[in-house]
Parts: sequence; structure tokens; C-alpha cells
Amino acid sequence: MQLTKITTVVSISFLSAILAVSASPIAEPAQVEARDIFLPPITLPSAETVWESRKSYSVTWDTTVAPVNITNPRGSIRLRKDDSTGFRMSSQFAISCLRI
Repeated sequence: MQLTKITTVVSISFLSAILAVSASPIAEPAQVEARDIFLPPITLPSAETVWESRKSYSVTWDTTVAPVNITNPRGSIRLRKDDSTGFRMSSQFAISCLRI
């Protein structure tokens, strides 16, 4: 009989907690301001470029169609193949510099 009382108390406590959570007000979603995301087209290297290991290469891009206010003006370049995440070659450079 003692086990039944403990089980009942635990069940009622659990049910009360669930009802308290489900009855609590849901917060309004935060307003998100519009953001300009800019992915400048890479001009060099091209898809046909073959890179040799242990050599240095430059990457250039075109910013002529950049929005006036870029939300994050810092760039990152990754060497990718297919759907892999890729190797980060450089990051945190100014997109406006046009070359890295």
C-alpha cells in the first residue's frame, strides 16, 4: 500500500509540473532586423585552375554589386571539394580588400 501512495504522489507532482509548463505564456519571437548577406563572385581562381601543393596563390573577387550596408564585412575563404566543409585558408579579412 505504501508503494501505491508514493507512486500516486510522484505521478501527481509530475503531472502538475507538466501542466504548469504548458500553461505558462509563450514569449513573442524576437524581432530580427533585415540583414544584407553578400557573397561576392570569385574571379580568380576559376573552376579550371589546378593548384599545386606548397605554392602560394591569390584569390580575387568582385564587389561591384555589393549592398551599401553589409552586415558582416569580414570574409572567409575555404578550399572545398563537393559537399565537404573544407579547409579554411583565410578568415576575418575585409571583403572590401578584393584580394587575399
